[in-house]
Amino acid sequence: RLTALAGLRADLDRDAGIIVSPRVNLRWKPAQWTTLRLTTGSGFRTVNLFTEDHAALTGARTVVVAEALRPERSWNVNATLTQVVNIGNSAATLDADAFYTYFMNKIVPDYDTDPNLIIYQNLKGHGIVRGISLKWSQNFAIPLRCEAGATFMQVYNVDAQGVRTEQVHAPWFSSVFSAGYEFKKFHTRVDWNGKVTGPMRLPSFPGRPSHSEWFSLQHVQLTTQLSGQWKLVYGVKNILNYTQDS
Repeated sequence: RLTALAGLRADLDRDAGIIVSPRVNLRWKPAQWTTLRLTTGSGFRTVNLFTEDHAALTGARTVVVAEALRPERSWNVNATLTQVVNIGNSAATLDADAFYTYFMNKIVPDYDTDPNLIIYQNLKGHGIVRGISLKWSQNFAIPLRCEAGATFMQVYNVDAQGVRTEQVHAPWFSSVFSAGYEFKKFHTRVDWNGKVTGPMRLPSFPGRPSHSEWFSLQHVQLTTQLSGQWKLVYGVKNILNYTQDS
């Protein structure tokens, strides 16, 4: 019922030297359809600034790299509960996650010091990412498949003086969902999927709100099986016609 897996990784980084990252994974299966996983460990990553942060190159701000960027380090713990539930003639899978990550040397773009600049440097303090996520997925006896998930999250940084700052572009709530139904008589499948994003802090800029509003992007797609190996795919993107004000 209990499985344990432990690992130790050592990396030789050109700039940071030897970095050791331990990890422990536990899986407990108290019943046939119930699984609990616990994972904890350390990690690091060297940041490829301009391939990962496209905002640095697509805006009007000047990019300033204030120092030689050191690799980010982190400690994290994650707990996951997976439960399969029989509902009528179909089964649903429920997942619940709780996660916590502590960052050191976090590389955070500074949009606030100067509205004309993006300043990159290692955080002189620490960063926190913590939250919970829930997911439900089910294939019904009829040709219908549904999935929905939601994440509630806090992302903030604490500087060397202990001042806590909410990180930009990190919504406290986000959700994804999808549903698909197959019309077998017409050899056609209809898929509807989308996401909902809650308010998030925005880079400071004169005359603009400090936080975004709720918004949703939703899409519909139809797939028709033609003769042989051919399929016809057609649909509508952004059916709610959401666009940013600025």
